[in-house]
Amino acid sequence: MKDIKAIDFFCGIGGVTRGFLDAGVDVMGGIDIDEACKETYQENNIRPNGEKVKFYNESISDFDVSKIKEKLEVNDKLILIGCAPCQPFTTLTDTSETRKDERLLLDIFADKVIELNPDYIFVENVSGLNSGFNENNKVLKNFVDKLSANNFNLTSKVQNAANYGVPQNRKRLIIFGKRKTQIAHPKPTHGKNTDKEVQTVKKVIGNLPPIKAGSSHPDLKEHLAANLTQKSIKRLEHQKEPGDGMEKWPSELMIPSRRDRDYSGHSDVYSRLWWDKPSSTLTTKFFSISNGRFGHPEQNRALSILEGLLIQTFPAEYKLFDNRITAKAKQVGNAVPVKLAQAYAEKIIDDLNKKGSNN
Repeated sequence: MKDIKAIDFFCGIGGVTRGFLDAGVDVMGGIDIDEACKETYQENNIRPNGEKVKFYNESISDFDVSKIKEKLEVNDKLILIGCAPCQPFTTLTDTSETRKDERLLLDIFADKVIELNPDYIFVENVSGLNSGFNENNKVLKNFVDKLSANNFNLTSKVQNAANYGVPQNRKRLIIFGKRKTQIAHPKPTHGKNTDKEVQTVKKVIGNLPPIKAGSSHPDLKEHLAANLTQKSIKRLEHQKEPGDGMEKWPSELMIPSRRDRDYSGHSDVYSRLWWDKPSSTLTTKFFSISNGRFGHPEQNRALSILEGLLIQTFPAEYKLFDNRITAKAKQVGNAVPVKLAQAYAEKIIDDLNKKGSNN
């Protein structure tokens, strides 16, 4: 629909942009301070008019919203997307107190919303933003209160991406709403009380050709896996079944802190994914078996970059333009799953269609 426009703040490589474009929303541009995302974002995302979606390499505090206003037509409906970096709000790290400036990003985004006065707002962040941990709840309340005072109706809800066709248990806080009147969050499309089963790891990566740790596939550019030490490969050789973890290791391969001091730590690290379940939450370190349940269900390696893209529901042909595996994984792991974003875009289109019918 040509009259539904969107701007994607903190766009990264374009998870939300891709989802909104797939739903039929014309995303005019993305704003992100990370220049490394620019080529990937622009080369993979094309507007309905055939132009590449423009990438503004700027901080949002410096971004001049008149660049957007001058491109809008009188009858355009505008959606503002804001997925601020999640690290300052996560309950999994202690960075909240040391990254206070980044926690102000949500407040700065609220100012941009007020300036642009959009019809709809979509904000995604970690569920910890709603927890009260390190005053995160205060950050969220200030954001909602500020926009409520300017005639926006917002509701927040923790959503699992697995309920929207994403083969990944990824719980995120979604702040969703519109100007003047209300809009409900989209109903789950997969899982309990729906007519579709949740997507599984096997469904999306089970047919990919096998590769070894430290290698890549000659015909699939992003199907590359990080190298492993011989000790790590020996450990994986003892984990023969999908879902197997460290409990399968012989004593001589155990991590000393766990063996000698009876320290259990994070039980999911060094573990294989299950074929018949969604994956665990992908992080920026999903290429490493020591950082989570990121082991391939059968092969002796961690997930490849392509497998991460597919689990995040990016198209298989989505091209990344940074050659470093660490950078690729960071960009993919930080992204909003495409199908989750698409579900919200479709809800907005639905809302506008109903409004048009009533008129």
